[in-house]
Amino acid sequence: MGGMILYAHVLINGKENLASLTTIGSPPGFESEPGLQKLAPVVRLAKFLPWPVETVWRMLAPFYVSFKLNLPFAPAYWPNMHKNAGPDVFYNAAELLPVDAAEHFLLWSTEGHAWQMMGGQVNVETQLHRIDLPILVIAGKADPLTPVPRVERFFERLQARDKQLRIVSRANRNVADYSHLDLVWGRDSEVDVFRAVVRWLAAHPFDGGAQVEVIEHPQ
Repeated sequence: MGGMILYAHVLINGKENLASLTTIGSPPGFESEPGLQKLAPVVRLAKFLPWPVETVWRMLAPFYVSFKLNLPFAPAYWPNMHKNAGPDVFYNAAELLPVDAAEHFLLWSTEGHAWQMMGGQVNVETQLHRIDLPILVIAGKADPLTPVPRVERFFERLQARDKQLRIVSRANRNVADYSHLDLVWGRDSEVDVFRAVVRWLAAHPFDGGAQVEVIEHPQ
């Protein structure tokens, strides 16, 4: 969701004080995904009982790892997950979206509503092509939230001259066809994902005259 917020921020507030953009597994729009509709009862309940629902959500998070589940909003290719991404990590990371945001996600992804912000004043999805800042877009080959054809169409339409698309996959000499969560928690995310991010940031400092040193972390 951070990348989605970044896209919307640029379109609504402009690019002042931004040197470049980097997004990891961020949907550039929505298509009908009925699987997310299963979350509707949870969202409705959280609207009236936020704390109990949050507590139960956190308590159930370790089972997500233990049973290698694949939820519509948090898919993972489990053989590619880091050995340290255990139940304790998911317990600490489990946090419900704000109810208003969750309701919008459901509308956007399950009922074909437009991705709009500012009370409907800005249709983000139809304006994404206007982004002209240097941008690095990273997506997993097997991530159902960011289907490669959709990401490629979005990337081709971007007005930025300085842009890079990285599909993290075996075909591109990565260890696996990454899904969604393993883009961050993958056993080799440091090499397959974050090394590219660090190099991109170093190549696009905010001050054009600044020099940024990249230190490779020893394996």
